[in-house]
Amino acid sequence: LVPDGLVPWAPREGGPPGPHWEHFLRERSDFEKRLAKDVPFSSWVDLEEVDGPQGGWLDGILESYDAACHWVNDFAKREGPIDILLAFSQAAAVVDRLECGLHKEGRSAPWRFCVLVAPSRPPPRDD
Repeated sequence: LVPDGLVPWAPREGGPPGPHWEHFLRERSDFEKRLAKDVPFSSWVDLEEVDGPQGGWLDGILESYDAACHWVNDFAKREGPIDILLAFSQAAAVVDRLECGLHKEGRSAPWRFCVLVAPSRPPPRDD
């Protein structure tokens, strides 16, 4: 099972300065489009520009993280049993946030084993 992100992706004008952010904002290359084979680009969470003392950056919107957590949890329950969950980047941050929330509630994740690769920083949980 390979679910796609929930948020439709589109290139953005502007954004934080610096070449690092261009990857997140620019139009996809012809190579990336060929790899996608006409599947629309998506993201697991919606991003917003945040100002900081060392310049701006992009950060996931909290409500978007929570919506993705609920979706992943429901998907895993519906499609389970799931032995191994492998998540990369934004998806790994979503799964990390979901597992922390489930742990705080005294519940187990609806999968047996989880590998999180290069997670972006999830927002802190206040609950």
